[in-house]
Amino acid sequence: MNPEPADALLDHASRSAVAAANAERLGVLADHMLTDLVGYDTEAAKAPEQTNQRREGLRAALRDALPATVQPMPDDELPVCTHVRGQVEVRATFDHGRRGILVCYTPAQALAGGAALIACAAITDDKAGGAIAAILLALPPNPAANVAPADETRGGQP
Repeated sequence: MNPEPADALLDHASRSAVAAANAERLGVLADHMLTDLVGYDTEAAKAPEQTNQRREGLRAALRDALPATVQPMPDDELPVCTHVRGQVEVRATFDHGRRGILVCYTPAQALAGGAALIACAAITDDKAGGAIAAILLALPPNPAANVAPADETRGGQP
């Protein structure tokens, strides 16, 4: 972010804070005045609207100054790792790989997130025509499954 938008944001934030402080100050003064001073009442009545206008100006300036939503892609080299004990790291990049994002999960969070990813992949795969079957094979066959069950009797007697 270049300095001009940053200065503009600070200016908007400052004006918004001053307007909010003025609204509060004038409201307190108007509530505690023993005599009806038209100037304070009029200013106090305008202050909330001015505060709202300043906040909206600040919000608009923030929307203009900040980049659009970041859409990271999984890191090609190391998308998931466990460098820190008790923590699973999910890595992504954006800005054509120049900037990285690191999301840290506890083991329980990683397990729940992984299960959710698998479920979503299965649903998407089903709707897309079944590409996951070629990527993730089912459990390997159990060689013992082809053998007839053992005879549970001893010596042929029940």
